[in-house]
Amino acid sequence: MKAATSRRAFMLAFAVAGTLLGFAIPLSSADAPKATPATAAAPVTAAATATKPAPHDPRAVTLDFLEKREPEVYKWVKVLQDKDPKRYNDVMNDLICEVNDLIALSRRDPARFEVTLEDRQLAFRALQYATDIRNDVLSPENLRYTKEQLRATVARQFVVRQKLRQLQLDFLQKQLDALQQELNNREQNKDPMIDKRVDDLIKKGTHSEW
Repeated sequence: MKAATSRRAFMLAFAVAGTLLGFAIPLSSADAPKATPATAAAPVTAAATATKPAPHDPRAVTLDFLEKREPEVYKWVKVLQDKDPKRYNDVMNDLICEVNDLIALSRRDPARFEVTLEDRQLAFRALQYATDIRNDVLSPENLRYTKEQLRATVARQFVVRQKLRQLQLDFLQKQLDALQQELNNREQNKDPMIDKRVDDLIKKGTHSEW
């Protein structure tokens, strides 16, 4: 699940979900039609970060992030820790990388970070609903409700992914605009740049960027 950085924006939602194919927390009977949809995690406040783990403890930092921003994943990870320690260690190694990327994204592009986080949460929830349906452990009433919730979750994720792609497109467009401006500036200053380069080569033999 360690995708290249350029692909992370569209792959992060699958990263956690991919680890769940062999294990998931079944939805309880409380998720019957009277249940209310799960809500996104509340923003991290200054008070909540007062006891932030030491930077040299990546596992603690990762768990702290999950508890605050992805509580559903955090709950699953803690269950996995008790039931399958070896798999827990493997999953944590992946999550440490993912959370590092998410934290970096939150500093670089807060808007894209929030949308990416929602995409991950919806992907996780959808896979849990699908796992319960495949396991054939639900009553007819809960089965119908779970299928409805799965479709609603996937429909919401589609909207989020469209927004995520638009943000990515806007980001790339800004880069293209900056490159175009640089190209135009170089063309306008072509003769001085050529003269300077010739002078540098004669005097210094430099290989600097020009």
